[in-house]
Amino acid sequence: MKPYKLFGIACCAMLLIVALASGCHICEEGDCVHGECKSGRCKCDEGWKGGDCNTREKNGLTGNYNVTSSRCGTDYTITIIVSENANYDIQIIGLHGKPDTIGANRDQYALDDFNIPKQPFSPLGYRIDGTAIKNGNGTTTLNYATWDIDDIPDEICIAKLTKL
Repeated sequence: MKPYKLFGIACCAMLLIVALASGCHICEEGDCVHGECKSGRCKCDEGWKGGDCNTREKNGLTGNYNVTSSRCGTDYTITIIVSENANYDIQIIGLHGKPDTIGANRDQYALDDFNIPKQPFSPLGYRIDGTAIKNGNGTTTLNYATWDIDDIPDEICIAKLTKL
């Protein structure tokens, strides 16, 4: 075998060993769940990370919030977490004082704002939707509605979220 071919094979083998040893994820088309494979590495879509782009990135919305409502009942606490569900950016646990977990998506232009698309909610047959806008004073105003089984608004609520 000619020396330059042997040198080329040795270089390729060394690069492969270094890539594997460094934990580098070498992808092929279709390997990147929320992204594209480019030059052997996953280039993740915005909001996703990891070797195969299958882990949501944390964001400024996650945490616990005190909810004070000028309508719709007493004060309570909710938790916002990063959603592992590809349909939503975040999940809200405890909205409206219920144990439900609902999904929401961050606004693409104002990332501290979010929208809750209409989805199932307690009690069985009810649904919920809403919009949240961050205020200049560090609070967020959440306007949301619960819908009864006949798709008629049951309650229209205005709540102030304050991060704990």
